[in-house]
Amino acid sequence: MTSDPYGKLTFDQTVPRSLAHRQAVGEVFVTDSAPGPDGDFLVAVQVPRAHSLWFDRLVPFHDPFSTAEAARQGSFVVLHRYCRVPVGLPFSLLRWQFRVHDLARTATTSGRRCRGSCVTR
Repeated sequence: MTSDPYGKLTFDQTVPRSLAHRQAVGEVFVTDSAPGPDGDFLVAVQVPRAHSLWFDRLVPFHDPFSTAEAARQGSFVVLHRYCRVPVGLPFSLLRWQFRVHDLARTATTSGRRCRGSCVTR
């Protein structure tokens, strides 16, 4: 019997802003991370329903730019926590791609943040 690695991730507070390469705590979406199966890394994120930078929509789904920002931050958290890349090292992101597999899971609920998780490979 295998344990569920997703069940061990928490959403209580964000990671330190320096790990996510953000200046303000309110800009950090990553709440937790853990090594996953097969060399993957699991990253828990809490994407806000609305955000001052990524909110130009009228549909009841999270903005894809917020999701992409959460994944970008998750990559930095994994690099710093598990790959021993020092905090403060400059990065350049040349290309980023993501796919939404289940649009219904990105729907917002009135007055609440939707908790979600992503897998960074």
